[in-house]
Amino acid sequence: MNSEVAMFPGLLGHDFEALDAPLQRVHRGSSGVYHGWATVERGDGWLARLGCRLAGLPRSAHDLPLRVELQADARREAWTRWFEGSPAMHSRLEAKGGQLVERLGPAVARFALRVAGGALHWEAVRLQVLGIPLPRSAFDMRAQVHGADGLYHFAIDARFRGVGTLIRYEGVLYVH
Repeated sequence: MNSEVAMFPGLLGHDFEALDAPLQRVHRGSSGVYHGWATVERGDGWLARLGCRLAGLPRSAHDLPLRVELQADARREAWTRWFEGSPAMHSRLEAKGGQLVERLGPAVARFALRVAGGALHWEAVRLQVLGIPLPRSAFDMRAQVHGADGLYHFAIDARFRGVGTLIRYEGVLYVH
């Protein structure tokens, strides 16, 4: 019998039980495939376009069909997102030092997690790009997810000093 605690329940402790039900279903440590839609806004400067291309981020569009495949075990998760009309976007998540670490393309971000009102808030506290650490004042990367009526609502925003918006996307996944 495997007695390991799944990654998100392990990171959040008792706060995991305070998450909205759709978030608990997605982050309980089980694999799954989810469908939904998203609206994506990429930054329009050349540095934003280059950063999006290097990270494999989706194109700008409204109400895109979205498919997400989550492969999970107790220690890590692999997320693959298919935004219609864009190549697959792959990221890997794992817990390190009480924080969530996400690897996406050439970037590795460390997030502090906080639960409030049933929602899960992610805030990047460290970021490396191509192995080079960026000063905390150079970026603002946040995500908020909440659940309602069997839907997993997400909003992600990544901005960089001197670049502005890299990408912002939001939408829902159906997680019956």
